[in-house]
Parts: sequence; C-alpha cells; structure tokens
Amino acid sequence: MTERIDIDPADGPWVNTLVRRIYAARAAGDTAEADRLVEYGRAEGGEVLSRIVDQLLDALDQRDAAGRDGAAMPAYGISAAAAGVLICDFCAAPDPVVYYEVAEFSVGGPGG
Repeated sequence: MTERIDIDPADGPWVNTLVRRIYAARAAGDTAEADRLVEYGRAEGGEVLSRIVDQLLDALDQRDAAGRDGAAMPAYGISAAAAGVLICDFCAAPDPVVYYEVAEFSVGGPGG
C-alpha cells in the first residue's frame, strides 16, 4: 500500500482510531472508504491486529443490532489469538515458551 493514512496519536490507540474510522465510513454508506481502511489495517497491522479489528467491528455490529431490538448486547470475547492457539502475552507470537493458566476475566464496555 503506497498511501499512509494519517492517524493522530492524540486520537487514541491506533486500533481504536482505525475501528472508529471504519465504523464511521460504514455508517455513512462509504463502503469504498471502509474497505480502504480495512486493507490499510491489514497491511500495517498484520494478522493479529487484523483479527482484533475484525472482532471489534463485529462487536459493534452486534451492539447495534441489540440496541435496535431493545436488548442488551451479549458478552463478546476479543482475542489476539486464533481459535485454539496460545500466544505470547507480550509479543503475540504463537507457541509461547511458558504458559501460566489464569482465570478468565471480562471487561465491560459501553453497550455491553
């Protein structure tokens, strides 16, 4: 990709800014801009960040659907790891050298 997208660090973390811009483009009906931003994210963020962006966008879609139905959004998990794959908590590489099992936890957010 030859064009860099200007993402201002003052807007917040890179992934959050990208997701907000994709979501806004979709809401405005600008599928070309949304697709361009998604491709930019894939090129710049690689597999792990692309997976997180996809999950965040899906969670926003589910939040909106629940809101239209007057329901609360169901719990939704966001993970950098592909299904069934362990990753390093520090670098997100697969097959960490050591694994420490901990209790699952969740973080609540707006709308769910």
